[in-house]
Amino acid sequence: MTSRWVLTAALALTAAASTSGQTLSAEDSLKATHQALMEAVIAANTQRVAALVHPQALGFFRTSQRLADLRGGGTLSGMVEGLLRDLGEFTSNVSLSTTLRLVGDTGIVTQTSMREQVVEKKKVVHSLRTTAVYVRSGDGWKLLSWHTSDIPLAK
Repeated sequence: MTSRWVLTAALALTAAASTSGQTLSAEDSLKATHQALMEAVIAANTQRVAALVHPQALGFFRTSQRLADLRGGGTLSGMVEGLLRDLGEFTSNVSLSTTLRLVGDTGIVTQTSMREQVVEKKKVVHSLRTTAVYVRSGDGWKLLSWHTSDIPLAK
């Protein structure tokens, strides 16, 4: 519920800033884009995810042994739909920490999170770390690359 409020607030802030002639800082717009992407993934909103992913994106998901390369044949929406199917159904994503770095038109987001997923009607919690690389162009930030893995257990 909190993350939906954050997304709504970010979208409202974006709309208010653009109507008053002001724009969000690059860091704030990257943060809002990353949050919107996480919300779209949880909601399995293929169109919204596709709008935030670069058409030549590639990366690895937590349990994947193969690279997800969106540059292949077919439509971006069709490939994103397949990726969302592979990810499964996340019911929540609680960010534990998020760090952003900007270098020109490249943004790097590292995040640790707890995600709940339904597997065979049972709730499973994953402790994850993610690195996401975004590039900025005329139509905003787009996810270019990512890598998600389990957080190693403390020894």
